[in-house]
Amino acid sequence: MAEPGAEAPPAPPTTAAAEDVGAQRFEVELEFVQCLASPEYLHFLAQQRYFDDPAFMAFLQYLTYWRRPQYAKYLMYPHCLAMLDALLNSKRFRSELLMESFRDFVHQQQFFHWQHKRRDPLVDALREADKQLTGTLPEKPN
Repeated sequence: MAEPGAEAPPAPPTTAAAEDVGAQRFEVELEFVQCLASPEYLHFLAQQRYFDDPAFMAFLQYLTYWRRPQYAKYLMYPHCLAMLDALLNSKRFRSELLMESFRDFVHQQQFFHWQHKRRDPLVDALREADKQLTGTLPEKPN
């Protein structure tokens, strides 16, 4: 079997290929890459010494194809790509994930990012303009 890094990424699923092995592989890799957004899961991987395994690190490198727009559009937790980059590029990040205090710190920073994330300035400007014209804010889209 070829090294994970040598394989081509699976094609995004199509309606006709939903039951195909390639579609299953796509779904499994999508699920796994999104798990990387969880500091708790990264802590578990660090405790199990996965980051010391060259084959596992090669697999993480292989998963960088999720940055491509045709794949990234399927991500529900795009923050996983930042975590993937940190895992691949920072030995210190990987080693500090062993500590519960660092796991908690990463989780806290992630929460603060989500809590204070700036919305689209254009949407904010349009809502403010609508408020000034009508005197009320329009309802937020679903």
